[in-house]
Amino acid sequence: MKLGHLSFTCINYDEMISFYKEILGFREKFVLYYDDIGRKVEGDKRWITYLEQEDGFLIELFNGIDAKRKQLPDQSTYNYQHFALVTEDIFRLKEYLIEKNVVIDRGPDLGIDQTWQMWSHDPDGNQIEFMQYTDKSFQLYGRAEENA
Repeated sequence: MKLGHLSFTCINYDEMISFYKEILGFREKFVLYYDDIGRKVEGDKRWITYLEQEDGFLIELFNGIDAKRKQLPDQSTYNYQHFALVTEDIFRLKEYLIEKNVVIDRGPDLGIDQTWQMWSHDPDGNQIEFMQYTDKSFQLYGRAEENA
């Protein structure tokens, strides 16, 4: 099995779609409309936009017209924290993101897991970790002392 999709209810729906499509390279797979579920709404009729990466991984963006408040992850509470995207060249990615006016929150830094990591966020403030594996990355090879 593999991860199928991540889902977000969006405050900045159009900005979120643009960010994942135009900056991170996802492509629009399909859109579900409020009419599809028999719900009549004023204005934007889009309910969910599905964006896909080359490997079939999807991000599901809900139009947050009913959202009451914004709640971002906090490491002091039990909840979802962030998701990570893998890149082949984290330093080139940093330059690219800066050119696109994406704020880099931290990094790139070589983590204790021997993987390069850099942190940013999408237009709604969801944390994104960008990772570049090395020939010692725990994610690929485990910890050396545990494999000995």
